[in-house]
Amino acid sequence: MPWLDKPGATHLWAKIKAYVNSVVPKANYSKTNYSSFSGSVVSDGTLTVTKKFGVCYLNGGITLTGAVSGWVTLLDSDKVPAPQNGEAIIMTLPSWKAPTTNPARLRIPADGGLQITRGSANAFWINVAYPIA
Repeated sequence: MPWLDKPGATHLWAKIKAYVNSVVPKANYSKTNYSSFSGSVVSDGTLTVTKKFGVCYLNGGITLTGAVSGWVTLLDSDKVPAPQNGEAIIMTLPSWKAPTTNPARLRIPADGGLQITRGSANAFWINVAYPIA
């Protein structure tokens, strides 16, 4: 940046960076990788839960041991926060290892957590972002 060559500009730039770093809260960001899941229905995989500026991002892939009967909790609400609007989020997961006629369903309950049902012994992608309080 050409203006940085002017006298005092470097000092001004340092002050701007210090101000921005003090205003943008670092405590409003967390990123955790999970490879251990409740329910004994996941044989492999990792899920990254990122919470940043009021949004939760879930990204990763899991392999199920087989079809899941009923809603089974994979991660509790301490790990996956509740949606801001207080409504459950339900979605169908794409499989990427082999075709399936029994797609897995994923749910983030209104009070948080991560649950799964249906599916097959297959690998599934999880990519979702939603607002949190």
